[in-house]
Amino acid sequence: MHRLTVAFKIAADVHPALLRWFDEKVLANPAIGKWLAMAAVIMVWHLERSDLNPDAAYQRYLLTLNAVSGEAAPAELDQETFSELMHSMSRDQEIASVLMQEPLLVEHGRVGTYRRDLWAQGLREPAVTRTIMSADGLFGPIR
Repeated sequence: MHRLTVAFKIAADVHPALLRWFDEKVLANPAIGKWLAMAAVIMVWHLERSDLNPDAAYQRYLLTLNAVSGEAAPAELDQETFSELMHSMSRDQEIASVLMQEPLLVEHGRVGTYRRDLWAQGLREPAVTRTIMSADGLFGPIR
């Protein structure tokens, strides 16, 4: 397992199918590894909402990148590469088999447990995230 894959897994509980996909992409192109974790989170966010729109996802990636850096940051993944990766993720058979059946990324701790419970009850994104965000009293401020 690539060391960036291990770091990605430390940040959240990551489904094994997504970890495998991530590891394959980083090993094939190590230069994208540093930025792929952030991009993958955004791709999953869109795919779990049945939104295969790489252009919208790429704009969210740029906004997130700028928010993290505190200024207009250069896009480390260009739009074409981002789009290719998102399509690759959506076509991956193992990911596709679990997509919409269970979450691909889950926070650690009580919020993650609650997310899994909501999925088990049949809720899907974006209703799951809205429910979690409205549950501030259960977890303290999570925004």
